[in-house]
Amino acid sequence: MHSICLKSMEHATKNAAVIQRELLQQILEKNAGTEYLTRHGLDEESNLVDGFHKLPLVEYNDIEADIKRIADGDTGRILCSDPISQFFISSGTTTGRSKLIPVTKEANSRFFRPPLISPAWHRVFTINPDETYLAFWFASKQSLTKGGFKAETVTTSGLNSAHFKRAAASFVTPHKIFQSTSMYQCLYCHLLCGLLRREEVTVVISAFAFALTEAFRVLEQVWSELLEDIEAGSLSSRITDPILRLAMSGIAPPSPELAEQLRREFRSFSMDGIVQRLWPNAKSVVAVTTGAMAPYAPRLRALAGKTPLVCGNYFSSECLIGINLSPASSPATFTVNPEFAYFEFLSYHDGETKLNGLEEQRPVGLTEVTIGEKYEIVVTTRSGLYRYRLGDVVQVAGFFNSSPSLRFLFRRNVVMSVATDKTDEFELQAVVHKASLLLRSSSQLHDFAGYADFSSIPGHYAIFWELNHGGSMDPSTLQDCCELLDVSLNDPYLRGRSSGAIGPLKLCVVRGGSFRELFEQHVARGGSGSQYKSCRCVASKQAIDLLRRNTLQQALSSKFPNPWKLSIKSLELDQ
Repeated sequence: MHSICLKSMEHATKNAAVIQRELLQQILEKNAGTEYLTRHGLDEESNLVDGFHKLPLVEYNDIEADIKRIADGDTGRILCSDPISQFFISSGTTTGRSKLIPVTKEANSRFFRPPLISPAWHRVFTINPDETYLAFWFASKQSLTKGGFKAETVTTSGLNSAHFKRAAASFVTPHKIFQSTSMYQCLYCHLLCGLLRREEVTVVISAFAFALTEAFRVLEQVWSELLEDIEAGSLSSRITDPILRLAMSGIAPPSPELAEQLRREFRSFSMDGIVQRLWPNAKSVVAVTTGAMAPYAPRLRALAGKTPLVCGNYFSSECLIGINLSPASSPATFTVNPEFAYFEFLSYHDGETKLNGLEEQRPVGLTEVTIGEKYEIVVTTRSGLYRYRLGDVVQVAGFFNSSPSLRFLFRRNVVMSVATDKTDEFELQAVVHKASLLLRSSSQLHDFAGYADFSSIPGHYAIFWELNHGGSMDPSTLQDCCELLDVSLNDPYLRGRSSGAIGPLKLCVVRGGSFRELFEQHVARGGSGSQYKSCRCVASKQAIDLLRRNTLQQALSSKFPNPWKLSIKSLELDQ
């Protein structure tokens, strides 16, 4: 199977331009006569491919009304000819609220057809088809739209797919564990299964780096109890989820020898190299470590020890994008498979996607990008997204045959991110203004900035305020402002706080003149004084150090406590 996938990738990338044009032709011909294409001047008599550039470049807000009609039950040919079978729910990284991405049955099948791990990894790490995975994946709740369509995340859909169920025999955990809604109880059971079958595990995997660092943080706190379960052949009474208790029932007999063997590993060493010690036959640790996940990579490398850390593939809720064909390389690059979608690229410079005069620039095609340049990705998919701006900014690292290899950089218009959350400048400004109303007057706030602080795990938001009088503020009011900031951010942030993926927000008051010093730093580095904009997201270490040095007082929010930070004996794992 893996050799076939590699041959397919080789063929596709050698003929990328031809495959892309044929795919665009197929998409447009199949969907000719739909409301959307007709609305923009592409009808069945048009030269569809040549007229494709009549279509506007769009973002989710531009097509949200059409998607809502479908989700509400309109059966007309609105975006595509094939009926929509379900919706993927995005993480809400761009707007602060989740998006509904329409998916046809064909597109859904293609999404989960590729192997769970890039075939190149099997070649580099000599992984065989019958390898055993310790996978930290979790399904979220499914919902139904008004029109009766299933709506779920891509991960949840994948875990419920026929492809995954056929592969489930390769996983150390029963399939039901992936479907439990109790995340921390799931982590406990994942870890228990992994320790019980430690000699079999050859791949430790998660979708994103945070989930792995979180799993090992939990392991560090509850390893003693896990070993008690192994020794007695039982399951902790903390596991109250009936799905998990049923899935774990009779999973292993008492094993005092294994428990003692593992106990020596935990007592004699730090957590550094724990993967290598606990799972001696593991050939790789796999997770996405780009973008917002990059700060977790150093910790994962320390935890992995000599076990190679491999970045996962590049995908979005809208479509698959690229495969990591060089798993041993760092930083990770992703080769675009021209069969996944029709790709275009908008040139990106100086913090914005460039426009030519009053008209949007004409994007370049997949094979026309330039090595070293930055672009925003635009996709046209089989499920009815046309010239859709993903918001992902990438840099072209090179080519594999005639298809580019991309390095993911960041999400456009994002200023702060810790886990899967994204907070842009406009949202930050709005929540800061809201909290500043708790002062005697909002004019008391002179300036502000923030950044994602990864000095501790989990990371957290740190926001700096400078008051007009240049001094400190009443501690009680400071705490109230901090709490209000923390609960006023977007849904993905609040979910991260509630689950413990994001730490308590820190609000710092800095001495008068601090933001002037930031301006002086900018000018001293050769920046333009007349074009200087006050930093809303502090990027440089030099600026962060300045604000930290100038901090007069600070407060930590107390909402959404991470349950694993509570006393182990009083922990309610189903929170």
